[in-house]
Amino acid sequence: MNRVRLQRVLDNRKAMLCKEQAMAYARALVAGFYPESVDDLICFADAFGASRLRSASIPQNIQCTK
Repeated sequence: MNRVRLQRVLDNRKAMLCKEQAMAYARALVAGFYPESVDDLICFADAFGASRLRSASIPQNIQCTK
């Protein structure tokens, strides 16, 4: 696979991931999840030992602040 083709494949994959991320955020907003509530989710996860919820909320918090 040459460099041009590899770069094209990587660019296409990046574009698809961005679209999937945008759809996930849209679904979250429709479900009533708002960026302002991420800190509350992290506190809840810390209080109840929900490590998977915490690890899923932190990237969301970073994305919301961008």
